[in-house]
Amino acid sequence: MSDTPRATMIAHLTGLIQQWARTKIFEHIGRDVPLEQAAQLHLSGSQPTGLNESGIDIDAVAVFPNIISRDDFFTTMRAHLSSDPTVSNVQVLASAAVPMIGFEVRSGAHNIDVDLLVAILDATPLPPGLDIHSNEAILQCVDEPSERSLNGPRTTEAILRALPDRQVFLDVLRAVRLWARRRELYSNKGGFLGGINLSLLAAHAACQYPNAPAARVLERFFWLYMEWVWPTPVSLRPPTPCALPAARTHQPLAEWRAQGQAAADVMPILTPAFPAGNSAPLVTHTSLAAIKEEMAIAHGQVSRFLTAPALTFTLALTRLRTLQTRARPHWHACASSSRSEKKAGRSRAWVEKQGKNKRQKKRG
Repeated sequence: MSDTPRATMIAHLTGLIQQWARTKIFEHIGRDVPLEQAAQLHLSGSQPTGLNESGIDIDAVAVFPNIISRDDFFTTMRAHLSSDPTVSNVQVLASAAVPMIGFEVRSGAHNIDVDLLVAILDATPLPPGLDIHSNEAILQCVDEPSERSLNGPRTTEAILRALPDRQVFLDVLRAVRLWARRRELYSNKGGFLGGINLSLLAAHAACQYPNAPAARVLERFFWLYMEWVWPTPVSLRPPTPCALPAARTHQPLAEWRAQGQAAADVMPILTPAFPAGNSAPLVTHTSLAAIKEEMAIAHGQVSRFLTAPALTFTLALTRLRTLQTRARPHWHACASSSRSEKKAGRSRAWVEKQGKNKRQKKRG
């Protein structure tokens, strides 16, 4: 699918959110505000990098002023989305670690899965020219759930700013995503590597070899991380000090090591946006051994062409495509209880959606 329908769909979604927010603000203060000060929509994950793979989900964060509550978001915003003819299968996950609304949006002949998170800024309306990426000062104006929500787009922007060559990064990222899917390693929740982990590793490899072509960076990617002395963290930046005001309602933010997580993490791949955190906390010693084994196999496939007069990225990618899809067993047990049939139905719908997404990604 071309990027034009997807871009049109994102613009439509942005308009839906901003119009709803402006209406809610008018109900409270009795005057209109500019759309861009009523709400902002920020993307994270693969979409804003320019990856443009067919079928990739959209991860987004809606930023609202504090006159709009989370209850508003999870009730009337849900109803507003459901009323739009392009939106279907709206599911609310208000009690998740990172609360969100999940839904599908029709874009051309395709349905795109959207995970919409929410962040509430301590201001009404939003400040003119609000930039959530400028520095950590934005974190002084949000609560902890908003802080976690904003980490996604802030991390994506930090990755893009660190890259010496975006096209090399995208070529390598496409290749390693293909490899991870072929070898049944594409699963953050399963203890392996998800999209954000592969993006961070690909960006780090590109930064280590800033003048190398994509084929060389791809070969170095597999060599670098199969030889990496884990749990030494992979990071795009050094630790950053940050002094936050005492008026914060929770403990001061701390970087990954200061949070006391270093001893427990097996494969720390740190997010570059402050505060840095491990994006791969579920990797175990067993899954790390499997990842390194597969990296050694992939490195063997790619590196044999390094002595060729002209190693091309297409040639290196062809070697990865020859790897057969590996049947790696996964077992998942899920038990839940609900106080009402309505809540139980939402839980079932969410589980079914995850299974559907898993099957679609395998076919991709």
